Amino acid sequence: MTRFLKDEMGLIPTYVGIANRNPQAPQTFARFMGEEMANIVEVEADGYHVREALLRTKPRIVFGRHDDKSTCREIGSTYIGISFPLYDRIPIAERPLMGFAGAVNIFDEMINLYAREQI
Repeated sequence: MTRFLKDEMGLIPTYVGIANRNPQAPQTFARFMGEEMANIVEVEADGYHVREALLRTKPRIVFGRHDDKSTCREIGSTYIGISFPLYDRIPIAERPLMGFAGAVNIFDEMINLYAREQI
């Protein structure tokens, strides 16, 4: 998803938190995204580290979990909930975030936030 947002939508990530116990995850991400992105990756990101990174980087848009929503309000970032837990959305149908259908869903979410003037 990060690569799609960067390459296809022109959004430059400032922080990527990966909940993964694989010690090779940062190297894999760097190989996939490019070495220049390696310094923005944090593996095993817990809520405290995510909050600190958001306060430090103040991104314009955050694709995250419900726990990040209040921090986004605090720093003036737009929050798009894509990861569990989500308490403000009741999924009735599948809403993939990968592949062509995922690209359409991400774009749909962003354009509707724009229409509501939240971006």
